[in-house]
Amino acid sequence: MEKLKFEDIKNGQVMQSLKDYAIEFSSQEIVIKASQQYPSIFKEVSSNVGILNFRNFVGECNFLGKQVKVSSKKISRKNYQLMMADIVDKMAQLPFDFNTPTLTNFQDHGMENPSILYHLFLVARHFLIEIENNVSTCLENIVSNPAEKMERVYREVHIWEVKHLSTRTFNSMLTSPHNWLPVKETSAISNTALAKKIYNNKSSYSIPGVVEDYQVIRNFDTSENRFIKYFLQICLDIIQRFKLKIINENRNMVNRSELVEQCTHMEEILEEWIQHEFFSLVGEMIELPYNSMILQKREGYKEIYDFYNRLLCSLEFQLPEEKLKRLIENKDVAQLYEIWTFIAMINTLEYKFNMTPKRSLVIKTDEYRATLGSGICVSYEYKGLDVKIWYNKTFYKGKGSYSLTLRPDIVLEIGDKKYIFDAKFKLESLTWDQSSEDDIEETSTFTFKNGDIYKMHTYKDAISGSVFSCILYPNPNESDPLFFPDGTGNNGVGAIPLLPSNYLDVLGKFLKKRCFNIEE
Repeated sequence: MEKLKFEDIKNGQVMQSLKDYAIEFSSQEIVIKASQQYPSIFKEVSSNVGILNFRNFVGECNFLGKQVKVSSKKISRKNYQLMMADIVDKMAQLPFDFNTPTLTNFQDHGMENPSILYHLFLVARHFLIEIENNVSTCLENIVSNPAEKMERVYREVHIWEVKHLSTRTFNSMLTSPHNWLPVKETSAISNTALAKKIYNNKSSYSIPGVVEDYQVIRNFDTSENRFIKYFLQICLDIIQRFKLKIINENRNMVNRSELVEQCTHMEEILEEWIQHEFFSLVGEMIELPYNSMILQKREGYKEIYDFYNRLLCSLEFQLPEEKLKRLIENKDVAQLYEIWTFIAMINTLEYKFNMTPKRSLVIKTDEYRATLGSGICVSYEYKGLDVKIWYNKTFYKGKGSYSLTLRPDIVLEIGDKKYIFDAKFKLESLTWDQSSEDDIEETSTFTFKNGDIYKMHTYKDAISGSVFSCILYPNPNESDPLFFPDGTGNNGVGAIPLLPSNYLDVLGKFLKKRCFNIEE
């Protein structure tokens, strides 16, 4: 435990997650204020001392006016960003059966649903401020090389200014006699064939003075540009709704001020673009031009079109609302890691085994309605075998589980065999006595509990068809999985170190050997 005086804490000071800090204050009033505003991370222990522990929070936190940076020894800031990017990317890539983004009216989904709003905010924030080729970069490309159409604009000009002779020009001569000009008989013009033809029998001549001519101009009010403007308005609506929800939320949020600042920053970006001179020349979208080659091919347009489709897809990739709240509002890195391990498993199957998802489903069920389980399921086919990967599949007692109702983080099904994986962010390192599986040792330097590995035995023994159960944990110092066979074959329990920097190779080799029986 580290002891600090509150007045000595500097803005930008780095503190560690999952670490106790004994903070000494100048008055009891400030201690009470801290315990009321931050009940999830601060606990009063005396009249002028409290314990501050950021738990799994990572990032910046405004603690009583002090801007503190909270880091984790297990997950670097770079790995945190990579995991978030993996999640957002995969939310848009999975081909959910009921998803038809090119034909769907975005607003039909209704953003009043909190779960949908959290998903949309996560994706919108990613494309607005978190990636290098963000929305602003794409819009700069669009404005520098915009889609346009050439239009004829007709206007009245003096006859000596005519540049294009068209049917409309001649019609304007004949139908607008009030625009004709008198010509003196002594004028050279009166001797022309045209003047003689239109002689008015009153000893005077007239010729057309003003006629219609056209000018070809560039018009930026195209269906593609209307779509881009529509996309910006959607993003602004998402950000404003989410900001209002965060401001009005009564629950404690460690990350509230940072989220509000992010929303304000994104609002400013979007409003500046919507008010840009270019978009003042663009009307409102009537229909989505999903067959447009400009949207599909041209720089800037194709990225925005992709962003839009990803927003639509995120409406269907329904991660649990409570998990997203913890991930977004409290920057819970343990929750992020759990979700990311599912994405890592999907990416490994697709990249290392060349699998393409056949379908993706979000299963809604309870123990009275189905035996399929609940959660997200992605289906593949590999060498004639049905392969499914589940997130939070539920095995009810008597319906998939021999004993208790169980819900592991990840279930990989290959044919009739099941392989169980559970994310354990609290693991930092593992030192097991491999001489005896029944006598697993713990080091004194991490919070690993024997109960975690015992739970793997529970999964393996209780879930019908289970071959093995493994822990997935972050450890920057390890890359080799640990596996303890139970009898013959691949039955057993184990632990696999996973981080964005190594997961494809580590998990790919493990799955080849233990699940697909491929020897390298």
